[in-house]
Amino acid sequence: MSEVVGPWLAGLYDSDRGSARAAGESLSVVFGTQEKIRNVWVAYQPDILDYCSNVIEDETVNSLSDERQFSSDEAESKFARVIATCVRTVAHLISSFSLHPIAPSDLM
Repeated sequence: MSEVVGPWLAGLYDSDRGSARAAGESLSVVFGTQEKIRNVWVAYQPDILDYCSNVIEDETVNSLSDERQFSSDEAESKFARVIATCVRTVAHLISSFSLHPIAPSDLM
């Protein structure tokens, strides 16, 4: 779970509406309630932040797209979309949990 939770939750903030909807629907199917989904955000916060920081720090236009298959404009657009998605994901963590901090004991 720790390997997929970052991209999965980041998918909620994808600018492609179909991708964002698919991420949201799959979370609802798997976890069922908003409370359980919120608990996923809390429990996997370090993994989500690791995913986003790795994307922001390590990925480039060329690492996300094969130049043989995508034009430079398409590659740049994809890169911007992925970075923006990660920024929105981190913003969600900051806004959600800085205003309403959750202690680990609240999850039990």
